[in-house]
Amino acid sequence: MTVARIISVASVAYLLLLLAGCGDDGSGGVGNTAQMADGSGAIGDIHDGKTLFELYCIACHGAGLEHPGTMRLQERVGEEQAALLDRDNLPPEYIKLVVREGFKLMPPFRPSEISDKQLDELAAYITGEAN
Repeated sequence: MTVARIISVASVAYLLLLLAGCGDDGSGGVGNTAQMADGSGAIGDIHDGKTLFELYCIACHGAGLEHPGTMRLQERVGEEQAALLDRDNLPPEYIKLVVREGFKLMPPFRPSEISDKQLDELAAYITGEAN
């Protein structure tokens, strides 16, 4: 088995473990109405791009190769552009499309999981356009 194949298999296994840890609160969304870990309110009430990135994205797209999304992006676009927050070539419209439709191993996120307003805030944070 080649190193690239082993890395791909490991990435899929890691993604499956992450998805297995995502609970469904029974409301039809994956946690959008769940309470925050500190009990401070519902995830659906969050409209801060940084917090949304930390809740929904950082497990796969944080800096460092221990994150499967970052690892796959490094293979495709190089080390300098692998971590989403280090990129300067992602228009907000593209980010929103990928989040809603998914891309390769990344699953889509429904409006019941992340609202359109939250998605706007998340895209603004990733692109550095957040206030």
